[in-house]
Amino acid sequence: MIEAAGPLTRSGALERLNTEHFDLVVIGGGITGAGVALDAVTRGMTVALIERNDFASGTSSKSSKLVHGGLRYLENRDLKLVREAVIERDLLVRLAPYLVTTLPFYWPRWAGASRKAGLGLSIYDSLAGDKGIAKHRSVSADEGAVLLPGASRNSEGYMYYDAQTDDARLTMAVLRAARIYGAVICNYVHADEVLSTTDALTAVLATEKHGDAAMTISTSSVVNATGVWADETRRIEDPSAEIRLQPSKGVHVVLPHHLLPIASACLLPSLTGGLIFAVPWRSSVLVGTTDHDYEGPLDGPLTTEEESRFLLDSLSLSFGQDFCLDDTVSSYAGLRPLLSEGKDTETRDLSRHHKIAAGPQGMLSVTGGKLTTYRLMAEQVVDRLCDQTGRKVGCRTASLCISNTFDVDGFFKRANEMNVSVASCYSLLRSYADVAPEVLTMAQHMDLAAPLVEGLPYLKVEPVWAMEQEMAITQEDVLARRTRVSLETRVRPEIQIFSR
Repeated sequence: MIEAAGPLTRSGALERLNTEHFDLVVIGGGITGAGVALDAVTRGMTVALIERNDFASGTSSKSSKLVHGGLRYLENRDLKLVREAVIERDLLVRLAPYLVTTLPFYWPRWAGASRKAGLGLSIYDSLAGDKGIAKHRSVSADEGAVLLPGASRNSEGYMYYDAQTDDARLTMAVLRAARIYGAVICNYVHADEVLSTTDALTAVLATEKHGDAAMTISTSSVVNATGVWADETRRIEDPSAEIRLQPSKGVHVVLPHHLLPIASACLLPSLTGGLIFAVPWRSSVLVGTTDHDYEGPLDGPLTTEEESRFLLDSLSLSFGQDFCLDDTVSSYAGLRPLLSEGKDTETRDLSRHHKIAAGPQGMLSVTGGKLTTYRLMAEQVVDRLCDQTGRKVGCRTASLCISNTFDVDGFFKRANEMNVSVASCYSLLRSYADVAPEVLTMAQHMDLAAPLVEGLPYLKVEPVWAMEQEMAITQEDVLARRTRVSLETRVRPEIQIFSR
């Protein structure tokens, strides 16, 4: 059971980083680093986590927002990966209520849902076992027309089930859980160097980026969980470290739901003969994704007009209208940290497995993997740490709720009395889960229950909550990750930023 936590303040975290000794320092504040911190602290370790930018500012806020088993990995007969992923998917649905929810996917016959595909879905279901979230079923042409209004054709197909999340908000929830159990976490702290004696790690030298202050964080172990920056981070321990990752660029475009009023997530044919997806998400629809080799700057990859047009033109194939760039409210690109298998291998075919390896001074680096399996990756990393240090404490996170159930009916009733819309209530649940009532209380006390942006469900209280409770510092922290305003509208509200 996760209990309440006080405000997440940077000043308190920075003081502790400078003065305490930690069993473990985790470098990287995305979902994998958050998972490692939670696993380690719940096994009794003293843990610090540092992130050089904002939490979830890399791939962990720029994914497809899907917690999925990897249906297409069956093409490569990677049953082990699919089995791991569907089990972790179903586990997260149970451990993170409101944050991770079951998502039906409609796959029309005209998009390739053949009888052979139906067999593949049966295998997909069986790999999940008896605890799977739901089994696939057939969809009639009439039901397909309801699910995809405006589609250029109707046909039979299949409905299968995965899950959906808000990736940045899930990351914040895992970090919150780690902090409740005692971890010290801090954003905008850059790891510069790893110090060690002949036989042990002793410290991480770091810089607090907003104050340009140097610090020495005393520690016995270090985990590198920096995603696509993992090779770069490995070089602070070993300047000659070889390249292990081949980033893959995944682009998405975001449409307002009223332009594409689909009632279900769906798989659709692309211009090149593959598949894309369209997924209702919050008040929008995400359309994606690409999967191409990427060799540009790792910070802030941009979408190109060509990439966006590819997705929109592919979408137009399936509907009786042509979608154009002016229809989108935003687009974004994320980088998948895939394990390199040689330059001749296309990123689509690269493994989604992960790897854990120790550097010459003992720093453990976890590379590869995917959002869905972050908890399993973290468990294996901390198992490795326990083996190194002789700890005999088992993993707890497979039964540790990240968010708790609560009186949702009472929450909706109270919100209604405050004239907060149903859409805003659901948005608060997706963002804050069982902490949503606390956000509502702040909105009531500060008279900030009105919409932050007209037409979107976010409330004016959320930037204040982000800065006072979740260590947000910049406008981008608030609009791109604590809320998702930047994804769902071109409007940028004025926010008074203050540091905590």
